[in-house]
This record gives sequence, C-alpha cells and structure tokens, in this order.
Amino acid sequence: MEYALFNNGETKIEILSRKAMAEVVGEENKFLEGESQSKFLLQFEVGDVDKTYYRLKENGIEFITKPHDRKEWRSRIAHFRDPDRNLIEIYKML
Repeated sequence: MEYALFNNGETKIEILSRKAMAEVVGEENKFLEGESQSKFLLQFEVGDVDKTYYRLKENGIEFITKPHDRKEWRSRIAHFRDPDRNLIEIYKML
C-alpha cells in the first residue's frame, strides 16, 4: 500500500508515497507526467466529514475530492488545497 503509520497514543504520523497520494486525490496522470505533486498531506480529524465539507464549500473552499469512503483505511475523507497549494485532508474514522 506504500503506507506506514506510527502512533504512540499521543502523536500520529502517517507516511504515504507521493504516487499513492496522487492516486488518492485523482492526480495519477499528473504524477506519471512528472508534474509537481504535494510533498506532504496535512490531515484534520473532524466530527462529520460531510458537514465540514459543505460548511467549507459555502465559505469558498474548492475541493479536489468530494467526501467519500476509503474502506481499506476505514475512513471517510475529502481533500482541498490551501492558498499555497498544500494538500489538506479532512477525515473521520468509520
């Protein structure tokens, strides 16, 4: 899966390859064409991904992915970019 998780109960660090990250946000073609990809992903756990998605959208945030379930991760996620084009994920464990 090109993924690793380190969790000591207080701090959680997840490592995902750039190739896998591009696949998650639907940018596989850009990755294969050598276009610049995000070097990191900032995650925020939220109480309800759909409500947070609609609230942020109402405030002008443009999302890359709509809320969807990643069953292999047991989570619901959505992605957008900040003004510096850094990738941000909102998620909720299922």
